Amino acid sequence: MWLLLSALLISGCVGKPHAMEPGLDEKIGQMLMVGFRGMTVSESHFIAEDIRQRRLAATLADLGIGLNMAPVVDLCSNPDNPVIAKYERCFSADPNQVSAQAAAYIDAHHQLGVLTTLKHFPGHGSSRSDSHQGFTDITTTWSETELIPYRCLIAGGRVDAIMTAHVFNARLDDCYPATLSKNVITGLLRGELGFDGVVISDDMQMGAIVDHFGFETAIVRLWRRGWICWCSVTTWTTMKKLSRVPLP
Repeated sequence: MWLLLSALLISGCVGKPHAMEPGLDEKIGQMLMVGFRGMTVSESHFIAEDIRQRRLAATLADLGIGLNMAPVVDLCSNPDNPVIAKYERCFSADPNQVSAQAAAYIDAHHQLGVLTTLKHFPGHGSSRSDSHQGFTDITTTWSETELIPYRCLIAGGRVDAIMTAHVFNARLDDCYPATLSKNVITGLLRGELGFDGVVISDDMQMGAIVDHFGFETAIVRLWRRGWICWCSVTTWTTMKKLSRVPLP
């Protein structure tokens, strides 16, 4: 049995770099779908205030939404990152600060019965390219420091689900990006980090997957690796493709 998570498209969900006053739809999009705004999150930042007041969590709970695809726990380790730092989707370059902010965010949701998702495992913050657009190699830029938020939050029993990144790291797997890698998912995440909860893929129609492995081939690999939950922005074209995938 497998589960497809369709992305909810919200107007303005991609942040506008350096804009001082984001609109309401942008705030919701950044926190619900994209992640965070601000290279560092000060006490006066709207996300910090939202965490204190549990506004987003309360809104989701009132709407009957039980799972938030956030928080982003990528480190702001590369200020020129085209998909994380560019859109200010990370808390900090300091893994301890990221862990603390993410813990507060998660706790606010849990108090209102809403589950959360850490992303993008094993870390997208050091990348020099965008996995939405194509192959993203972090072999020479990634460090184990990027695992600290995951280790901390898993050890604290706060993690409901983890979303994987379509990033390639030859030091972890010399054939496949993280989402398709047994070494990364079974060996690192399940084995070394001891996470036994739900693992969700990033959008399986991103360039890093479809341009190099093919949508259908990648889905079959996920199935054979025991995945039960993957994410895709669903269109009629996607559903037609799915109907043709020869799952065992």
